[in-house]
Amino acid sequence: MTINEMRSYISSCYPSMKWKDKVSKMPTRQVVAIYRSFKRREEKLNIKWFNKEPDNYHQIDMFEYLYSINQGKETHTEVKDG
Repeated sequence: MTINEMRSYISSCYPSMKWKDKVSKMPTRQVVAIYRSFKRREEKLNIKWFNKEPDNYHQIDMFEYLYSINQGKETHTEVKDG
């Protein structure tokens, strides 16, 4: 992996422009050290820095939330014909 690829990788870990500017000005040794640190943590925790949400992540909408808090409770009145 080249130094530019390492810079790109560690730049993508955080969205702020301040971080990206800081990474672009870092000395080569510091870039390598941070890259290795990120990769070591990634392997240890089995995560991707740019994807912090777990694979089973699902953002619920308002209706799912209301259903979950009212589960087991009667939330409507059944209408009978005739």
